[in-house]
Amino acid sequence: MKGTTGHLFAYGTLMSGEIMLAVTGSRFPAAPGVLRGFRRNRIRGEVYPGIIPSLEERVDGILYRNLTEDDWKRLDLFEGEMYVRSGVTVQLEDGTVGQAQTYVLKPQFENRLSTKPWSLEEFLQSGRARFESQYPGFAALSGEMRKEGRNGKGGSCAG
Repeated sequence: MKGTTGHLFAYGTLMSGEIMLAVTGSRFPAAPGVLRGFRRNRIRGEVYPGIIPSLEERVDGILYRNLTEDDWKRLDLFEGEMYVRSGVTVQLEDGTVGQAQTYVLKPQFENRLSTKPWSLEEFLQSGRARFESQYPGFAALSGEMRKEGRNGKGGSCAG
């Protein structure tokens, strides 16, 4: 579904509005939501998570609304080869249910998922600086911006 507009269910680092802004260059209407039938854990040796299907589990996250084609392009580049964008059903706090896209760990990378749970609070307190300085998705965005001759839209969490 590349190139479509729609909603993003963020369950990891993109739950931080500042990181989402750095990646897309935009702010979006957002609401807390729950994704049922998935499990979230940290990637081995990293500060960010992945999700995989798991029938009896659930993942809390943020639903960002009304992303554009350009936003999806940047997010796909940022997420990289380990993740695939997938359609999911998200339940919001008020009980309403809606469709969204999220990034699921590809089956060939599931062995990189640890058994350690991932926490937004822990990430923001002790993992964010490492993530912002080392995650390859930021370099991929910077390279794309140079290639397209754009300036100032995302690509770094410094701003």
